[in-house]
Amino acid sequence: MIIRDADGSLWASDDAFITAYNENIGGLDTSGVDVDLGYQHDVGTMGSLSFRFNGTYLAELITTPVSGQYSVGEYDCAGLYGSDCGTPNPEWRHTARVTWDTPWNVGLSLAWRYFDQVLIDNTSSNPLIGGDYNQVDKQLDAQNYIDVAADLELHGEL
Repeated sequence: MIIRDADGSLWASDDAFITAYNENIGGLDTSGVDVDLGYQHDVGTMGSLSFRFNGTYLAELITTPVSGQYSVGEYDCAGLYGSDCGTPNPEWRHTARVTWDTPWNVGLSLAWRYFDQVLIDNTSSNPLIGGDYNQVDKQLDAQNYIDVAADLELHGEL
């Protein structure tokens, strides 16, 4: 879309020009289910317990690199990572947290973060992204993280 004149210039003659199309030539569509649940329960003189669960099921993550007259197709990045799909896109991930708010102005939390396994995008049967890959890069295993937190609420001046 960039045409230079015989001297290599874009502006020195009428033979040079840029064709600018104001159109979005790519796309990203996603589908899945998000879940967010929360519950709090008083435990008498011991404060309260809070439970929170937040999860995402990624059914599809369709990438269309270009569209319209230049369309070359689309590919699904759900469950994949790599040079075309980018950062890992696990089909399932969640965070579950339990928090104890004590009557002594101390809060204690325990959280479990989970990310499902992903495969390198070259394992796809789609010819746009499928191809050769190093076996060591084929799969990123599922990951579990345990987070522990405590907070102290201070009253008065320090």
